[in-house]
Amino acid sequence: MTQNEAREHVRDYLNETDKIEELMNHFEIKKCECGTYELEEDMVNNKWDIGDHEEKVCEGCRNDQSI
Repeated sequence: MTQNEAREHVRDYLNETDKIEELMNHFEIKKCECGTYELEEDMVNNKWDIGDHEEKVCEGCRNDQSI
């Protein structure tokens, strides 16, 4: 993706022609359980005790199992 294409995606989001989910998909950004936004490659797999549910979380959540 070129810098100009990235700018166009941000412009479309700010003009409300794209939703936040579309912007996040373009830039591979995920929302963690704690509410923070992270780059997908910075998130880690975490297996929760409840029902062996596994998902990607931020490092902070991985280190703090109380969430």
